[in-house]
Amino acid sequence: MAKPTYDVPAVRTAIRLLEVLGASPRPLGVSQITRAIGSNKNTTYRLLSTLQDEGWVVAEEPGPRYRMTLVPFQVGSQALAGMNLRTAAAPPMRELWDE
Repeated sequence: MAKPTYDVPAVRTAIRLLEVLGASPRPLGVSQITRAIGSNKNTTYRLLSTLQDEGWVVAEEPGPRYRMTLVPFQVGSQALAGMNLRTAAAPPMRELWDE
């Protein structure tokens, strides 16, 4: 029997959105983000609005064009602070070893 999955598509889309913004060297417009994450403009705009309200992204004019703030990095740093160096370094070291 297959294990049931509890997938939340909006969370997956929001993660892709943050990955796109994090990888971009410049702020992006809603249309650019929509194409990159394979969503629709309404969903993209609602996700951006929520992330903006939470401080994860900011809108810059003209446009607006969106960019990520440092909040995601701060959250990631908190997770790393709770790990010891060996635990935190193990996955990337394994990848290097495999290469």
